[in-house]
Amino acid sequence: MNQMSKGHEQIGLFSKATIYGWIFFTLAGCFFLYEFFLRSSMGAMEDIFRHDLGTNSATVAFISSAYFLAYSIMQIPVGILIDKFGVRKMGTVAVLVTAVGCLLFSMSHTVMGAWWGRFGIGFGSAFAFVMMFKIILDWFPGKYLGFMGGMTQVLGIIGPILAGAPFAYALTVTNDDWRGIFHIVVLIGVVLAIVYWLVVRDKIKSNISDLDVKPKGHTIAKLKKLIKIKQLWAAAVFAFFVYPAIEVIGSLFGVPFMQHHGFSLNDAAGSVSFVWLGLGLGSPFVGWISDRLQKRKPVLTMCAVFGALITLAIVWGGMTSLTLFSGLFFLLGVATGAQTLSFTIVVENVPRELEGTAVGFNNMFVLMGAAIGQMFSGWMLHYSQGAGGVHNLLGYQIALSVCVGSFVVAILLSHFFIKETACKRQYPY
Repeated sequence: MNQMSKGHEQIGLFSKATIYGWIFFTLAGCFFLYEFFLRSSMGAMEDIFRHDLGTNSATVAFISSAYFLAYSIMQIPVGILIDKFGVRKMGTVAVLVTAVGCLLFSMSHTVMGAWWGRFGIGFGSAFAFVMMFKIILDWFPGKYLGFMGGMTQVLGIIGPILAGAPFAYALTVTNDDWRGIFHIVVLIGVVLAIVYWLVVRDKIKSNISDLDVKPKGHTIAKLKKLIKIKQLWAAAVFAFFVYPAIEVIGSLFGVPFMQHHGFSLNDAAGSVSFVWLGLGLGSPFVGWISDRLQKRKPVLTMCAVFGALITLAIVWGGMTSLTLFSGLFFLLGVATGAQTLSFTIVVENVPRELEGTAVGFNNMFVLMGAAIGQMFSGWMLHYSQGAGGVHNLLGYQIALSVCVGSFVVAILLSHFFIKETACKRQYPY
């Protein structure tokens, strides 16, 4: 490591040298918050939306999954585009595309119209997380990678928390006018895009130390090099299975599941939103623990084990206490923090020139897992409904059991396929 790199590594996390990084990171985090609200909003309004369009739970899951489909297929292009054009230009365009998708969704009165609106939201949202990780790699010392990877969730979780009880309350006071609420969200997106363009800057290449991205080779050659890295696949498939529970429960079926336990819409939405609080606070904690232990593998395995047990208790525990449910939802979010740590493992297992594309690759698997998880649980709910096509508690329990199985697969993957990096880069360049 050269002297410039050593100096970069000695920079404190909260110092003058990182102040611009924190400003840019916060604004990218606001976009993450914005798109996370849109991603999670289906949960509180699932019943309202289903009746508005006159459809069933499987179709609602199909519409909701359009977000994740667009998000996942865009991840490789997103990494390449951000590597090439930077976070300022691509971030501004991404926020505007997300706002347009939100507008289309709010104006839809058909299943396919709503599907394309959600697809547009996912298309723009695909840039948010990769942008934050790129800012971390450009503006912060590498020794804080695990912690800062977890910090990506801190601002993001405000979005799904707002999509919980506050959104449910807004639906109540507006007589279920979800379209009017979404029109306001569109305006917020336009304002955010303007502020982002005016404030955020890309790091000047002449000032980049050897921590930063090197000149790029041909795109196809980069992808060929990337897909040959076995540990990249191991981390990505782990992320695919460890993440779905939080989206199936937190973004779609958690609220109606709680309502079938006898809780009101506001109480149910407020309780389920604790899963996002757990993710936001737990992700940096999981990263910090991993950094302190100088171990990645055992932390991933324990999170997956913890997630399986917590989800099993939520779905089949037969509890009646709102406080207990809220606590378990919070712990589920903490366990899902393992998916954030998977990005750190990815970065540690690829050459520096492939960082942006590798993060996008991993994020693609995260959201593919969410999309398939939502669709599969939606189908199970639809085909396990009670007499007269009415959903019951048992149907939701069967549907949410998908999440338990997903965690079990993640346990096996982390134990048998992921190799320990000892928190060190496996490529010296």
